[in-house]
Amino acid sequence: MKLTVEAISKNFGKNNALNNFSATFEEGHIYGLLGRNGAGKSTLLNIITDRVFASSGSVKIDGTVVTANSNQLNKIHMMSEANYYPDDKKCKDILKAIDSLTDNFNYDKAIELADKFEISLNKTTKALSTGYRTIFKIIVALSMKVNFLVLDEPTLGLDAISRDLLYIEISKYLLENEHSCIIISTHLIEEVETLVDYFYLINKGSLMFCGDKEQVLGNLLLVSGNKEKVVSSVKDAKVLNSSTQLDRLEVLVEKIEINDESLTVRHPSLQELFIKLAGVRNE
Repeated sequence: MKLTVEAISKNFGKNNALNNFSATFEEGHIYGLLGRNGAGKSTLLNIITDRVFASSGSVKIDGTVVTANSNQLNKIHMMSEANYYPDDKKCKDILKAIDSLTDNFNYDKAIELADKFEISLNKTTKALSTGYRTIFKIIVALSMKVNFLVLDEPTLGLDAISRDLLYIEISKYLLENEHSCIIISTHLIEEVETLVDYFYLINKGSLMFCGDKEQVLGNLLLVSGNKEKVVSSVKDAKVLNSSTQLDRLEVLVEKIEINDESLTVRHPSLQELFIKLAGVRNE
């Protein structure tokens, strides 16, 4: 099954939140939708889940438009930053309500995850800390059996132990639901790099770079060292970015053979790729 985003644009008054953005998400993979806060990630996800209307473009699942189509929308579950659960209800009662209303919710799985994350289901959502509110939303999301599981900033307020457990459970979800696809939207690029198979780097509402993570990073090099030696070594390469500090130069280039052993040559990380192309420091 495949979800396609075709030339999506979204304007809020004079603010262009998304600019002709296209992407494809296929079953069996974990995708990273990566970029700074305010880059347009949440807007895109809200359009995908029909919570916000696009100014132009379309979202389709296997060629069928998703907008105002409940059959298609039921194939998607999105965990968002916003809390849509009632503040005055106990977590256990919310889980029971979801179970009674939703065919694709696994109540036993939710209880199992609640035990792993050590959350008290007898508390109301209002009584939970920011981190545990996020955990509760994670529990609901990972207990849904859907074709497209969308996680928007899923680590908000989580400590290191909870984040590690989250990443383990995300991987397990895909193993248990092999025909599903997971989309993780985050500005914490370094943390999810080992988790994602494919990525979309978004900056100021536009697609900056995308592809198979291993292939893309494997075909790029960071070359640094003496300025003159770097320039000589990469003169025939396609340079994507360069930065200078005193007499040292670092360049991001498409993969070529470097013979000068005095230079430092390595593949970039996803975070480094984003910083180099966006020209900003990642948050």
